[in-house]
Amino acid sequence: MAITKRRSDAVTRHAPSPFRGFVSDAERAEVEGLLRKLPDLEDGTLGAARLSLLLQRFGMMDATFEWRPFLEQFDALSRNEEALADADVVTIRRMFTVHARLDHEGPGHLARALADGRILRLFNRLADLRFAAQLRESGATRRADLSQMPPRTSDSVPLDVAWVSRDLSRIGLTYAPGKRAPSRSGPAWDRSLRADLDRLVDEHRVDRLIVLLSAEELATLGIPDLVAVAERRGLVVAHFPLSHGEAPSSPAAASPIVERACEDALEGLRVVFVARSLGGRASMFAACTLVTLGFSAEDAFATLARELGKYAFEREEQRSFVRRYAQWAVDQRR
Repeated sequence: MAITKRRSDAVTRHAPSPFRGFVSDAERAEVEGLLRKLPDLEDGTLGAARLSLLLQRFGMMDATFEWRPFLEQFDALSRNEEALADADVVTIRRMFTVHARLDHEGPGHLARALADGRILRLFNRLADLRFAAQLRESGATRRADLSQMPPRTSDSVPLDVAWVSRDLSRIGLTYAPGKRAPSRSGPAWDRSLRADLDRLVDEHRVDRLIVLLSAEELATLGIPDLVAVAERRGLVVAHFPLSHGEAPSSPAAASPIVERACEDALEGLRVVFVARSLGGRASMFAACTLVTLGFSAEDAFATLARELGKYAFEREEQRSFVRRYAQWAVDQRR
C-alpha cells in the first residue's frame, strides 16, 4: 500500500468525531512541532531514523506506557481508518509508542510503517485534532474553506534542509524558500523569502543554491526574484530551469551544474538543490552528484531512499536519466 497525501476532504469526513482536545498548552505545542514535519512525510523525505528522533523530541513516545496489553487495540486501529478517526491525542501517542517499541525489538518496523502509510495516517489524525481546535477557536465550520485557516509561514514551518547522506552532509535539498501560493494538502503557504534565506545561511550554513524551478513556477509561487534576492543575501546561485517532472535534455547539459556542485562540496561548501518539493528534480540532481562522487546509480538511489524516504523520485524518467548520466560519466573517463 503506497503512501498517498491526505484527501482534501479528510477533516470533513471525520467531522462527526468527538474532539477531546489538548490537555495543556505544552501538549498542543508538541503536536504543532511534530506536524511541522508533515510536508516532509507527504513528500517521502522523512526516514525512519529521523522519525524516531522526532517522536522523542515532540513527546510522542511514552516511556511509562505498558504497551503490550495495547497491542490488540493497536492492530485494530492500524487496520481501520474509520476507527482511527475517533482517536484522541493520548491514543495517537500510544500508537507512536508501540511503533517505536516494535522497531526497537525488530529493526525495520518504522520503515515499513512509513512505506505502507500507517505513520501518515497518525500524522493526519493529529492534523485533524489540531484543525478541530482551530475551528473551535475561530468559529469556522467547514474544512472546505481553507481561507478560514491561518496560512503556513516561515515562523510556523521553519525551512529545513534534507542532507542526502550522513557522510555527505554538504549536499542537500529543500523546497522553494519564500513560496506564497495555495496548497492542495492544507493551508496556503505565505512564507517570507528573506526569513527563509536567512535561515538557510544562518542556521544551515548554506553557501550555494542550485535552483531547478522554471521561471513560470517561480512566478506562480510568488518568488520571481528568488535568484536575485538570494544573491544579494550572499549566496552563490545557479539557475537550471526545468518543468515539473522534467529531466535535462542530455547528461552533457546537466554536467556543468553537477560538476560544480561536487567541486564546491569537496572544497567544504554546502550546496543545496531547490525545487518545488524535495522529490523529483532535486533528488535527480542529488543522485547525479552522488554518481559523480563515485556511487553507482543504484547505490545513489538507495542512499536517497534511506536518507530521504521511499518517494525521492516522482517519475521513472528521472531515474532513467540518472542511469544515463552514470553511463555517460563512465564513457567520458575513457
